[in-house]
Amino acid sequence: MIVNGIEIFVTRKRIKNIYLRIKPDGSVSVTAPVGCSDEKIYSFVSSKLSWIYRTRKKVLDKFEEENGVPESISIFGVGYPVKYFESEKEAIYINEDDVEVHVPNPQDQEKVQELVEKMYRKLSHEEISLLLPKWEKRMDLYPEEWKICKMKTMWGNCRPKTKTIHFSLNLAGKPREFIEYVIVHELAHLKENNHSKRFWNIVEKYIPDYKRIRKTGKNS
Repeated sequence: MIVNGIEIFVTRKRIKNIYLRIKPDGSVSVTAPVGCSDEKIYSFVSSKLSWIYRTRKKVLDKFEEENGVPESISIFGVGYPVKYFESEKEAIYINEDDVEVHVPNPQDQEKVQELVEKMYRKLSHEEISLLLPKWEKRMDLYPEEWKICKMKTMWGNCRPKTKTIHFSLNLAGKPREFIEYVIVHELAHLKENNHSKRFWNIVEKYIPDYKRIRKTGKNS
């Protein structure tokens, strides 16, 4: 289930109340009674969005701080071990079997993150530049403008009034089929500015197995 661009993992158990949890990696889970409808869960999560955004940011910041510089980087769903080199010149090189990070201080987490984000931004822009025109034509839906942005809680965001779409630079770490799903998801919002049944029917029309792709993409 997705609520306002956030993936929600739902589990149903023999309990009386709905419980919401932010896990250490920033993922959001809901445990609900067996007979609880998707609509009721959606409404419950929607009412807690402010808390989710605030708490999730704290959790993600803590997770990043505790884990230090990354030992591996995912590029289009494939994990690459990271090798660090001391160098006056700052650069990232994607090789066949690994990723090289060249920085003056390999322990400088902020600088490493900055380089990774720069690489992700470039890769995401290149990939979406290739994929977006294909889906625009298939769906006959065309945004006026699209951008790559830094997002911590969303993979994409559509503003139908201005016909503007923002895509997360972190999409570069996800499988290409997930990127295509996000593109279709955001384009569909140009027609349906909600997550109603009509909206999901549009998504399913073009990505029949979107539920699987969404789930595997989130966990990749």
